[in-house]
Amino acid sequence: MKIAQYGTVIVVMHALLHGLHGLAHNEIPVPLSLLQGLFVGVVVILAPIIAAGLLWTPFYRIGSWILLGSMAGSLLSAIYNHHLVISPAKCFSSFL
Repeated sequence: MKIAQYGTVIVVMHALLHGLHGLAHNEIPVPLSLLQGLFVGVVVILAPIIAAGLLWTPFYRIGSWILLGSMAGSLLSAIYNHHLVISPAKCFSSFL
């Protein structure tokens, strides 16, 4: 089950990088609204963990789709919040 191994590695790397990202948000500080916090909790953190677990079961196809959806949601959220919208989380906002 190579897909389960690769998927689990992706989820672990995602969790480590997101943990560092969360530390940066706390240090700067960049607060999250209630809806943003819910989105991060469900789509960015919980969904990949559930998907990784499903990859090791006969439901690996559902896990693959959940992982794809959560990674796509994370990417689109990061692009929007860090590059498009004007906010404290915008990359390079202190240089503008």
